[in-house]
Formats: sequence, structure tokens, C-alpha cells
Amino acid sequence: MRYLVRPFVSKSYRPFGPVDGVTSRLLSVLTVLSGVLRLGIPVAEARTSTPVTKPDASIGRRVGYAVGVVVNVALLYLVNVWPGWRSITFVTEDAEQVLTLLNASLSVGVIANLIYIVFDRAWVKALGDLVTVAISLVLLARIWEVFPFAFDDAAVDWASIVRVVLAVSMVGCVVALVVQLVVLVREVSRMVSANSNDE
Repeated sequence: MRYLVRPFVSKSYRPFGPVDGVTSRLLSVLTVLSGVLRLGIPVAEARTSTPVTKPDASIGRRVGYAVGVVVNVALLYLVNVWPGWRSITFVTEDAEQVLTLLNASLSVGVIANLIYIVFDRAWVKALGDLVTVAISLVLLARIWEVFPFAFDDAAVDWASIVRVVLAVSMVGCVVALVVQLVVLVREVSRMVSANSNDE
């Protein structure tokens, strides 16, 4: 018995640099958070009584993983090399206190996606997502604690907006952790059951 699992839908990333204007500032904040947040929407699984091969679906997933690798590497370059995190006008020097966690989150994302390309299995994906989301949650909590932002625009309460985004993101991470844990337990149980039936 073979199970086919459709891929998770992931958020995309946007590079960031010096920004001006109310809209650009909000987009830049969301970009920083999207670089550490990896939430997925589980899609219903399809199960058949006979083995079915869908090479196109597998190729599509692997292309998505490869894109994830490229995006995370690009973000690492943008944050650490050019233009660098200091080019974001509303980010303070306190950002150095979260930089290590941010780099760890992006690096683990690169490693996880490389593993997914080689081992395109549901349980591997669930385990990898558990790790990446857990790191993202720690990073978001650290950003909340340090809050390395300073906004000059008095007309808009950007600090409160960022706090709300951080809070929603942390709740999303907790939900994602529960979902991925359920998926992992389910897939491992299926593998154990399949091995028992084969014996």
C-alpha cells in the first residue's frame, strides 16, 4: 500500500533593503518575519488500493524545495553581506542579539530543503518542519523580547503593529508544531503497520 501526500504550501520570501514610506516599512517588517516563519497548510492526502506513480508531483515538490534553498541562501546573503541588516532604516543595533538565531533559522531551512530533495518522504518532511518551526518560534520569542525596531513615523503606531504580527506568528508556529507532530506520528505508525503486514 502506497500513500501519496501533496506538498505543503509555504510562504514565499522577498528580499529587503533600504526602505522609505509607510507601505515599504510594513512590507520590510513582514519580510523579516517571513524569513523565519515557515507555516504550512496541510492538504488532504490521497490513498489508493494500488500503487500509483506520479513523477510530475514528485518533480514539482523537489523544484519547490530547490527554490526554498535558493531563497534562504539569498536571504542569508542579503542579511549578512549586502546590503546587510543595517541597511534597514528602522532596525536598531540590538538586532545583533537576534542575528545568530536568524542565521540559524535560515541555515536550517537550507539544510532541511536539501534533505527533502533527496528524501521526498512525508515523515521526513514532517520531522524537518518540526525542527524548522521550533527554531522559528524561539527566534520570534527572542525578537519579541529584544524588539530591535525604532520607528520615526508618529502618525502610525508601528511598534504595536509589529507586536501583533509577532504574536500572530508565534501562535501560528505553535499550531504548525502540533500539526507536524500529528503528521509525523501518523506517518511513522503507517510505516510500522506496513512493515508488520509485510512480515
